Amino acid sequence: MKKYNMGQKLIQTIKQLYTKASSAVLLQGVVGDWFHTSVGVRQGCLLSPTLFNIFLERIMTDALENHNGTVSIGGRNITNLRFADDIDGLAGNEDELANLVSCLDDTSRKYGMEISAGKTKLMTNSTTPFTRNIVASGQQLETVNQFKYLGAIISEEGSKAEVLARAAQTAAALAKLKPIWNDRNISLRSKLKLLHALVCRSSCMHEVRRTVKQHIANYEDLLTTVRKRKLRWYGHVTRTDGLSKTILQGTVQGKRRRGRQRKRWVDNIKEWTGMNFATTQALAHDRQEWKRLMSSPLQRPYDPGRLRDQ
Repeated sequence: MKKYNMGQKLIQTIKQLYTKASSAVLLQGVVGDWFHTSVGVRQGCLLSPTLFNIFLERIMTDALENHNGTVSIGGRNITNLRFADDIDGLAGNEDELANLVSCLDDTSRKYGMEISAGKTKLMTNSTTPFTRNIVASGQQLETVNQFKYLGAIISEEGSKAEVLARAAQTAAALAKLKPIWNDRNISLRSKLKLLHALVCRSSCMHEVRRTVKQHIANYEDLLTTVRKRKLRWYGHVTRTDGLSKTILQGTVQGKRRRGRQRKRWVDNIKEWTGMNFATTQALAHDRQEWKRLMSSPLQRPYDPGRLRDQ
């Protein structure tokens, strides 16, 4: 904490919280013997997430001190994406990835932490598979075609696996609520609220629209909902100056593959607004105009045959 220029009084106050900290186990209503706590942060304490983030930030700073990443987006080198203790490492080649994992592994052990090899996976978006073994905590890391990160499925095929998973979740939610849809004692207003809270939040795809309409009529088209949310987020990110904007609007080195190209995230923005990228960026800074655009009809007619899984 001193390295982050925090005051000595604040450091001493936090230190006192942990100097004599003790814990006990509650089992079947009986409290066991108290014991001194020497590892981890206090459970339920408001300071705990912040203290853990400071600790993890120090580990990452030391680990990446001598690591030179080659993944560049918009001129900004990006070696990792982090959310609490869920870390997504990025590398341009196998040697760079092996070095990144080795640095994280060594630094974590130096601070008394350990990488969970069983939960750590490798994935490449290249047509060439991995040819070398990458090890963490003494175990070889598994190479997979997809994995779940922050609740979303990350796949080498793009968003196809995530769309299929959400379709399955939506179908399951609809099936569980079938008695409610058929119950005439429940008002249409209440059914719409349940539909929005329990079904539409777990689905963002067109294919479930027909299934939903079989149960509830005159509900907002799911494609329209997706469009509004996507445009709203695009406008929000465009008006900020953070990592999200860099990744969304930045470019990477190299060329796209030959043949039919996969649809990119911003391609939808161009389709729905009928504008080029530079124009949408300028318009997004005007909140009122962007809200008006969000409420306007699609600029191009919707054609299910033009959509495909990415």
